[in-house]
Amino acid sequence: MWVISPNKNHLMNKYLMNKSTLLAIFLTQFFMGSTQAGPKINPDAGPAPKTIIFSLPESAFDDTTEGITREELDSLAQKLESESWKVTDSKLGRVTIKCKYPSSQIQVYAYPMAADTMLLTQVINEKSTVCNTWVHKANTPTAVSKRLLPDVSINEFYSEDGKFANPDAYKGNVILSVQEDGVVVYSVSSWMNKDLDEKPKAYAITAVWDGSKFRLNKKRLELNN
Repeated sequence: MWVISPNKNHLMNKYLMNKSTLLAIFLTQFFMGSTQAGPKINPDAGPAPKTIIFSLPESAFDDTTEGITREELDSLAQKLESESWKVTDSKLGRVTIKCKYPSSQIQVYAYPMAADTMLLTQVINEKSTVCNTWVHKANTPTAVSKRLLPDVSINEFYSEDGKFANPDAYKGNVILSVQEDGVVVYSVSSWMNKDLDEKPKAYAITAVWDGSKFRLNKKRLELNN
């Protein structure tokens, strides 16, 4: 982490300039790759892991058990390892960071968004998963939080005769996960509601990034008789 003092401002300017140049190079590769791969992530194109990590704010780790400081996050980006965190898997456009203690991991996916980049973080703490979205503008060093994942009611998973009269009571039972190709999968968890295990679902729901927003896809399931 750079420490700024009146006679060291030029060091920070040089740091940001180098960082912006590096980001521009990899974003160009990302956009070219995403045109060929469609709306899904192309694992062979996209920003490099170090570029992705540099663009993350500390708040991206707020849902982990350990959290992170800006100083440690910059160290992680430079060395792919820090005091508490280590990059365990990385490809262009995707990176997995695990806590060195058996508690948390964070997966980051990069999607093209015109001249900017949208980042999707998936924090996994044992059995719980939290997904958040961020926008990294090309002329700024750090991504900012922006809510882009659409909400899905639990009733969207069931046929008309299986819908709940009080779907808001089950908001916590609709969970998200992210596939390797960047497709977001919505599913129903029976946590605190074991009766959901026996309730047949009529639809599978996913969300695919189209370059500006996540587009929901709802597919009819064949119910077992």
